[in-house]
Amino acid sequence: MKRTSKSEAAMFLVAAVVLVAFGAWTVWKDAQRMQPSGGGVGLFGYIDPTGAMVIAPQFELAYDFSGGLAAVRVGSRTGFIDKSGTVVIAAQYDDAGEFNEGMAAVLMSGKLGYIDTTGMMAIAPVFDRAGPFSEGLAPVATEGKYGYVDKAGDMAIPARFRHALPFTEGLAAVVLDEQCGYIDKAGDFAIPPEFAHGGQFANGLARVCVDDEWGYIDRTGQWVIPPQFEDAGEFSEDLSPVEVDGRWGFVDASGNMAFPPQFEKARGFSNGLAVVQVNGRQGYIDRQGAFVVPAVYLNAYPFREGLARVRIAPGRP
Repeated sequence: MKRTSKSEAAMFLVAAVVLVAFGAWTVWKDAQRMQPSGGGVGLFGYIDPTGAMVIAPQFELAYDFSGGLAAVRVGSRTGFIDKSGTVVIAAQYDDAGEFNEGMAAVLMSGKLGYIDTTGMMAIAPVFDRAGPFSEGLAPVATEGKYGYVDKAGDMAIPARFRHALPFTEGLAAVVLDEQCGYIDKAGDFAIPPEFAHGGQFANGLARVCVDDEWGYIDRTGQWVIPPQFEDAGEFSEDLSPVEVDGRWGFVDASGNMAFPPQFEKARGFSNGLAVVQVNGRQGYIDRQGAFVVPAVYLNAYPFREGLARVRIAPGRP
């Protein structure tokens, strides 16, 4: 499930993910389209929508808040903090995902299972790959095949796919025979596998790629925005980031450019703000295109539950 060099994926977790016919990862975190130069230097903290630092930069890795908790790396292990920055689930896991629908994937001794918000193991660690719960199901893999597990730990959709993404708006992107299509919750194809890559549905549209160009389809599989972009994100708050001639802008659901391509990188809108990159640093613009939080971060991510994780350059206050 790994994109080309434009988008690196580390775990199995946020909505900004794309399904492709090749590659895989373990606990699906978000697609690292926004990775600037700077390697692994800097520490993660959390800001509010004004740019004020709420949780000081102190984590080598950190992920979005969900259900009031966020996974963070403490030393060589991963645990969960609350919005005060206090560790509430001890750092005991090799890796961990975000909480969705009250469960989070965790990696222990090379296998993945799910914990609840108290840290109790809800589904035993028996999977080789594990994604977030959405609409009552989570994509999991054993022996190289993906299916979907329910919250009781039972396989609701048998493992037969090469890759799989979570359900959104009743459909999930899967790869079968090196082509991407969309299944319903019975495991049947609602949209045949005919795309090279595919993302999740949001606002009734899903980004898909054919012949190295990205566009958007509706839930019937019909083109709404024809393939024309070098890369594309998912719709959020009625806009989606797209790449044209090496620069990123934003389109509306009709395919009209709301913001002309001008940014080095871009993420979708959340809480009325979108992450963009200029001069190798990332900040937040509003829907008028004005910077609300200056572009000073090595990495910045969408706001979730009022906070956003950011990675600070060494030596910066």
